[in-house]
Amino acid sequence: MRHLGRLTAAFGVSLELPFYDKAVIEAGLAVRPEESAAPWDFKPVMVEAMCGIVPDELLARRTKGAIGADIWAGLDALRPMIADWIDNLRLAEHGLVDRDALRRACLDLYPPRLPTTFLETTLGLEAWLRAQENRDPFRGDDASAALAHSKEIAPDAAS
Repeated sequence: MRHLGRLTAAFGVSLELPFYDKAVIEAGLAVRPEESAAPWDFKPVMVEAMCGIVPDELLARRTKGAIGADIWAGLDALRPMIADWIDNLRLAEHGLVDRDALRRACLDLYPPRLPTTFLETTLGLEAWLRAQENRDPFRGDDASAALAHSKEIAPDAAS
């Protein structure tokens, strides 16, 4: 994670990973297994640690939040834009994505069972590539300059 932190810092983004702090890991490992899980409670140790910090209604929940339905609703609402993106897919031009497979995953009436994380990541990367086309290469913030810079900072992480 330290390498990733150096890479993001080069672009002015601070990477914060509080659950990787040594004290947090040690505290988690000190909890007996029978105290770390309960059949009717969601993450009881974390709930106890976050009392007074996180709103009570969030601490009282019994399940993880799910946004899958929202993702599919968004895909449906943005269907024309996504179809246009897929027709002119930058990721496919670079040989990174199978255009037809992405079209099926995003636009078919019955898309394949696929974790929405993959679609979010793929469409997010496509959006980033498209944004690079609108950047001024003389300012040094185009995609190739960013990639070259990332290789200088963390050679193993950028490849």
